[in-house]
Amino acid sequence: AQKKFERRGFNFLGGMTAGYYGPYVWKNTTEEAYQVEIPGGTESVKVFWMEGFVTRGLLSWLSGDEVGAGGWAKKEGLYCVRKVYEKILDGPDFSISFLKHEAQHKHDFKYQGLESYKLEYRAKLVELIYYPAAGFLKSLNLSKDFSNKGNSHAYAAAKIMSDLEKIYKDGFGKNDFDLFVGELINNEEAWNKHGGFIRRSAERLLGEDTKRLEQR
Repeated sequence: AQKKFERRGFNFLGGMTAGYYGPYVWKNTTEEAYQVEIPGGTESVKVFWMEGFVTRGLLSWLSGDEVGAGGWAKKEGLYCVRKVYEKILDGPDFSISFLKHEAQHKHDFKYQGLESYKLEYRAKLVELIYYPAAGFLKSLNLSKDFSNKGNSHAYAAAKIMSDLEKIYKDGFGKNDFDLFVGELINNEEAWNKHGGFIRRSAERLLGEDTKRLEQR
């Protein structure tokens, strides 16, 4: 299938996203260079802006193009669906949830053989470290699901929330983590007061995971 599309001047990517099959087929790609700060340093990355999509995967098709991958990382750089981000380039959905998330993936490619959910775990921790409000914590809490490692985003979200709960209980000696998270999500004042604990905990988890990887 890939060669057939390429012969007609299109780009093609197969595979799965969040448990749903592709393919992604698009016409035009332009390149832009970025310097992206992540906890491990500054990652030099190339962003390949993709436009002219024929199809953006099964998930996009099922949702009427409301839901679908905004991009992905490969060794040569980060691939970004321009129409997903073109109106929010100055906001955290692009600068953090895309650039930093995908830059962390690129950084982590050096750890060969990492399962997809482990890559997502690390990249989502980076988002949590940098995200300025409770919105990303809320998305983790809503999407968490330990039932299927193949659904790497949901599994990683579940692992992060579970690990944060352990830190919370160890630090505060309390069993009301769900209430604590609910308060952070729904009360901006609570987030302003305790959001630093979440960010510091995410930094700790990423650091511990990095140490484990480097000792393999």
